[in-house]
Amino acid sequence: MRRFALFATAFLFSLPGFAQYTLTTVDFPGAAITRLIGVNDQLAAVGTYVMPGGVRHAMMYRNGTFVALDPDGILGQNTSGATQINNRGDITGWYQDAPRRRHGFVLRKGVVTSIDFPGASFTQVNGISDTGTVFGEFIDAAGLVHGFLVNDGNLEQLDYPGAVDTVPLYINASGTMAGEWDTDPATIGHAFLRTRSGEWISFDAPGAPPESTLAIGINDHAQVLGFYLQTDGQIRTFVVDARDLSPASFQFIDLPAGASPETLNNAGAFVGFFSDANGTHGFIASPKAAR
Repeated sequence: MRRFALFATAFLFSLPGFAQYTLTTVDFPGAAITRLIGVNDQLAAVGTYVMPGGVRHAMMYRNGTFVALDPDGILGQNTSGATQINNRGDITGWYQDAPRRRHGFVLRKGVVTSIDFPGASFTQVNGISDTGTVFGEFIDAAGLVHGFLVNDGNLEQLDYPGAVDTVPLYINASGTMAGEWDTDPATIGHAFLRTRSGEWISFDAPGAPPESTLAIGINDHAQVLGFYLQTDGQIRTFVVDARDLSPASFQFIDLPAGASPETLNNAGAFVGFFSDANGTHGFIASPKAAR
């Protein structure tokens, strides 16, 4: 893996109705686009970078350094992206070797293992738990999105009851999964939680327009990170306890315009990215200790 020095800037912003966060922006050196998608408890983050005029590649940011993942292997030779890193350092994601031909992967101890849902030309691995449960999404011949789960070698297709699309986005140590389901592929749809026992729970953020909410992360303390798309096209981020989805329990986070949150860790820190006139930048939002 190739390592690169990191140039990062940091600034603080206050979040109405929520604890103050420290927001640190991070940019892969020379890249036009940097996106952080996954983060673990050691604040190792993974995502993608794009050099000007180049293609997208998977990378990791850890301890002030960026690492290009598998640069001389299948990830470096193709368009690729990393989606999550667990506390053991296992990394998941995707690579694409032809138009509309995407494969999922797990990178463990320097070895890339490709994962393809049987019969699908599009498979993406969205994460792996600390216990080794792998999950993601695939697209069928009709263009519909389904989730999947691989546990102890057993492959299971996941579909929210009555959904057209089902997209699992994160799983915590207890096996509870967070994601999005819809009945119209043109909309974001609704957030869901799926328990280890297979119970599905659908919810929408209070005040959200119809068909506009998703749950993008859930940590081991049952904190759910999500957002909804406002009528002006801007994202509004929230955190809510999975055990209490009443409207009063939602805490809203007003990120800078154009910011998109991704997954959060057990300390409540989360990653994401935002765009401005200078390109797309990754960020890490860390709770600021109360004084």
